[in-house]
Amino acid sequence: MGLSRDIFKHAAIYSVATVMGRLISFVMLPFYANIFHAEGYGVIGLIDMTLGMLTIMFAGGAHATILKIYHEESEEKKGLVIGTAIRLIFGLALVALLVPMSFSAQLSRVLLGGDHFALCFFLSMVAFVIDVGGQSASVTMIVKQQSILYSVVNLVRLLVGLFLNIWLVLILEVGLVGVFITSLVTAVCASGAFLFVALKEHGIGYDKQMARRLLRLHLPLLPGDVVSFISRQSDVYLTRFLIDLRSVGILEMAYKFPPLLNLFIAIPFSRAWRSKAIELAEHDQEAPRIIARMFAKCFFMMVFGGIVLAVSIQDLLKIMTPPEFWEAAHIARIEIVTTIVACTNSLFIFGLQFRKRTGIVSAIKIATAILRFPLACFMIGAFHLAGAAYSGLIVESIASLAFLNQSQKHYRINYEYPKLLIIASYGILTYFVIINNAVSQLFDLASIRQLVTEIVAGVVGYVPLTGGGSEKLLKIVMDRQDSVFALIINICCSAMFLIAVPLLAHDRQLAAERKIAEKST
Repeated sequence: MGLSRDIFKHAAIYSVATVMGRLISFVMLPFYANIFHAEGYGVIGLIDMTLGMLTIMFAGGAHATILKIYHEESEEKKGLVIGTAIRLIFGLALVALLVPMSFSAQLSRVLLGGDHFALCFFLSMVAFVIDVGGQSASVTMIVKQQSILYSVVNLVRLLVGLFLNIWLVLILEVGLVGVFITSLVTAVCASGAFLFVALKEHGIGYDKQMARRLLRLHLPLLPGDVVSFISRQSDVYLTRFLIDLRSVGILEMAYKFPPLLNLFIAIPFSRAWRSKAIELAEHDQEAPRIIARMFAKCFFMMVFGGIVLAVSIQDLLKIMTPPEFWEAAHIARIEIVTTIVACTNSLFIFGLQFRKRTGIVSAIKIATAILRFPLACFMIGAFHLAGAAYSGLIVESIASLAFLNQSQKHYRINYEYPKLLIIASYGILTYFVIINNAVSQLFDLASIRQLVTEIVAGVVGYVPLTGGGSEKLLKIVMDRQDSVFALIINICCSAMFLIAVPLLAHDRQLAAERKIAEKST
């Protein structure tokens, strides 16, 4: 019980930190949607995805690699692992981006049909180099479980980013470039803080042999990660060239919400648990059972989060965006399932990472990536925008089976399959009950609707806006009150999934079994 409480305590704090670091994009989403429209939003998405491949190369899997080497070293050399990793990743990122930075105009012309977005490309690449160095330094806070300090850094990042976006985009009206100036400044703030803590704790030492060990473990992952990323994003580029840039904006809006599951659950859980899982696997014979039970808890949280998001997405889009984006709801629901499967994949590969068989991970990713491109072409032709999401779900599901099969061969984990099946089945049932208004029809909601309307109107009336701003805001809210009300009801109904919580109450049994085993020895 103590282990779970500690892991999920830190995961909750990391969740707040991660959300605060990324919240700015969601706070600004209604403004971006209404100012830049679908085409401008598609530009932001394409630039972000282009840099996403570089993120995969220099940051994807880097934390797991650093943590694995860190736990293998003696206490006096642990700091050297961090210092070496920071210098190695930062240096490689800088060298790799020198050429793309020099061809920003050409990239803009090829991907976006003109070189007037070249400055946006250049600023985003500079921000990337700074950010990737800072993220490697943040491993210090993770291994030391300094989750509160991590949250403070991201809070500062949020406040600075929010201020700059409002000032540059809304007040000065500098356009899309303001978004990327903000990204650069916030990257400098956050990375500076992470580097300060890491260098104060471990110094800036560098060891060539340590660097080789890091590269030997990390490099086999790169081919699979890069090919997998290109394959994963191929549907967006196919949409750009087979349909139009406006469709890319809609697809990007659909893909904007499912990553919330990663921000709230998967990433925080990984930061709190990954280091501990490696430590347990090294020294504890009960590790396979403990890891399996933590997997079940993470899966339960992902399914619950997926239900909340899936039943809310339609109303969220109606509240936050103009009508041109509303068709993204169906695509987003498919992508939510894909995100849950992808989270399980990141946990399934633990055995391969622990045994340093990262080449197998890469081989599976390459094999499934080869399948995705022709599948995406067919699915987009057959199902239009939704086909892109369907192709991703199919490929991710195939990869999941392959990762599980290979990982079990190298480090067997006793997954609780019946329990996982019950959680998934009950989650699907809960979703369909809510989406078909089966729960809402049991109650008279007219009085509740009236109460919610009066509360919202009262709150909006106290917002201190000048020039008739309060009246305009109130009109906007009242025009969308049906969506606001439906959103609140659906979120409340999602709580019925929590009936399945007793399925996870097994830590006491495990603790009792371990005590009996200790006494017998």
